[in-house]
Amino acid sequence: MESGDDSEIFFGVSDTDKVVELPDGAFLYGQAVVTTNNQETEIDSENDSEAILVEEAREILEERAEKAGNVQGPVLARGVTPTFTHVLLKYGARGTGTFPSGIGWHSISCVYQSTDGGPYTRWETLGDSAMVGTATQATRTFNGTLSGTALPSGALWYFSGANTIYTYYNHNSYVGQIWEARNI
Repeated sequence: MESGDDSEIFFGVSDTDKVVELPDGAFLYGQAVVTTNNQETEIDSENDSEAILVEEAREILEERAEKAGNVQGPVLARGVTPTFTHVLLKYGARGTGTFPSGIGWHSISCVYQSTDGGPYTRWETLGDSAMVGTATQATRTFNGTLSGTALPSGALWYFSGANTIYTYYNHNSYVGQIWEARNI
């Protein structure tokens, strides 16, 4: 079955396609180069031995969102600076995950950059609004100066520039809020 609604998790991807779970719990569809602690790893979700079906990943994300509804997340005060893993999305690749829930500012732990033929990174958030910006903008926001682009829930926003690296961050996270970054 292929998703048919833009507001669904993994829209436009077949349940039988494969994804790879990243260390932060997000799922990667397609090809990417992931850099953590100066170590590069190339990932291809169709050929990776750790890959699972989109149908399984969707169930995992929905289960995490449901469990998060019963737990109060940590408070992240100003001055807490996140550490980011760099993900180079090849054309057609996407990262999908959930935000940590709770009071204060929260960020996903990856920064995403489009490469290899895709001039745009398309961002979407479901369940609540969020901010999209560079790691520097996220850090400024966490330190008290709001910076970045506000992204309403369900809207698709396109950012251009193969050399621009973006991340997601939000305030007082909605339980079960889902995000997606895609190279198109």
